[in-house]
Amino acid sequence: MGAVKYENKTVFVAGGAGGLGKAVAKISAARGAHVTIFGRSPGPLDDAAEEIRRSCRDSLQKIKAVVVDLSDYVQVSNLPLVPLPQECSNIDIKKVDNAFRKQGRVPDMLYCAAGGNHAQNGFFTEITSSQIEDCMRNNYFATAYLAKSALDLWVQDDRNNECGQTSKPIPRQIVIVSSAAAFVALPGSIAYTPAKAAVRALADTLRLEMLRYSCAASAYSVHIAFPGDFVLPGFYQEQQTKTALTKRMQGLEGTLEELVARYPSSEQVALGIVDAVNKGEFIICKDSSSASLLFTGMQGPSPKRGFGVFDSLMGVIILGTTRRSKGQLANLSILVIEETGKNLIVSRKLPGQPFILTREDPPGGHDTEKCAMASQTSRLAGSQKKASAISKANALSTRSGIFAKKRRVDEFCGC
Repeated sequence: MGAVKYENKTVFVAGGAGGLGKAVAKISAARGAHVTIFGRSPGPLDDAAEEIRRSCRDSLQKIKAVVVDLSDYVQVSNLPLVPLPQECSNIDIKKVDNAFRKQGRVPDMLYCAAGGNHAQNGFFTEITSSQIEDCMRNNYFATAYLAKSALDLWVQDDRNNECGQTSKPIPRQIVIVSSAAAFVALPGSIAYTPAKAAVRALADTLRLEMLRYSCAASAYSVHIAFPGDFVLPGFYQEQQTKTALTKRMQGLEGTLEELVARYPSSEQVALGIVDAVNKGEFIICKDSSSASLLFTGMQGPSPKRGFGVFDSLMGVIILGTTRRSKGQLANLSILVIEETGKNLIVSRKLPGQPFILTREDPPGGHDTEKCAMASQTSRLAGSQKKASAISKANALSTRSGIFAKKRRVDEFCGC
């Protein structure tokens, strides 16, 4: 796929009131596209629309804001997308906003960037069933409903235009934002991780189904991004509700100022996603090398990236490698979780230093035992050293005698 030209194109962005969605909308507007953003809060949505207008190349670009609950299919299916004839569409044109109806454009791209989990963090026994359902609705169902609504509209538009009569296929793209959390089972993210994994499965399946609809009139494609942690307003909210264990395992301990300095901004992540979509990439892990490495071991039905060489090689190497900046060594961290006591404390040290795993016995029990486990540096391709490190960790933990019930060795990637 060649570079996407945004002039005179229409981009829809779900979750465009802030964060990653707003950043994508601003980039699209700056490149000449008409942009429509969707969200449930009128105030932030209108403010975002004004900010996006200031990013436009010229005054002819159309920037619209549509208030809708993206997790409600009744509302999504009645979105005022374009004034198609009633006999050709199930869209209730009585609900079409007059200003948006005048635009009369079918979207060329749809970004599904809505979602989050700041209100659904917690361990499985501590969150409610409604929180689990809300997280799935906000992340999976919102994405699925929007993708279906756009695809239905595109297929109908092809039929109206008598598919095959155009001189060149029109590119039509759906960009789904998942999360690196889809690759990592983190305690305390029990509602969010399955929802983002479901979003990935949706993209994998939709990629194949969309082949049925590509024709001489339209060339369909879907893309999915797996951003790691990045800084946006929702990021601050999430840190307030995450468990201490979750933050330790993610490496998210520290002041807000330290986290801002450590992680990329939503604008940086959005730019990486937009550029990857322009190149036609299906799997997008631009901002997080850890997510990129994790994907190599969890490819499933997804196609390999590029020529497949990197994914094929890294897929056979034990994960647990966090790639640092260019030319630096990679850090292999082995985290051992034991369950002999009621309390478990996991402390994350700086790269190159050992993890300290502490077991506290039940009241009246023995003194606290500490087991400093393996953390050694290894070059990215040093698979033999990685295997040796895990072997040593197993031997050490067995000799320590603290695993009375169960022992598990996990690779820790901190993403």
